[in-house]
Amino acid sequence: MTTTPQSTAPAPQTELSLSEVIDGMDGFDELAVEKHFDDFNVYDVVGAQGGARPRDMVKALRVGVFLVRRTEGANDKDAYQAAMKMPGKKLHEFFPDDPEEIDPDDPDTDAGKDDSEPA
Repeated sequence: MTTTPQSTAPAPQTELSLSEVIDGMDGFDELAVEKHFDDFNVYDVVGAQGGARPRDMVKALRVGVFLVRRTEGANDKDAYQAAMKMPGKKLHEFFPDDPEEIDPDDPDTDAGKDDSEPA
């Protein structure tokens, strides 16, 4: 009996989506990102909803990896090295996709709550 190998995408390395990681940044995270990523404004990229330049999106993914590694206990230098050494394909596989809101007027996620129109 021959089995056909199933093509499965690698599992994300964190449960949080990129926008959830960015939304969880505190002031110390913001300072670390500014220091290590040359004043890169990750909020502009994540809030662009598909309108970001590809180069900026890759940098935002690197910022996300940096932040995740910091929360896992890495110091800034090691977290930065981990983010910068990660190949592009792995960056895109690192985070799960943002959950889609089925009903934007009754969002399930915090990110969706920011997008709904006030009643």
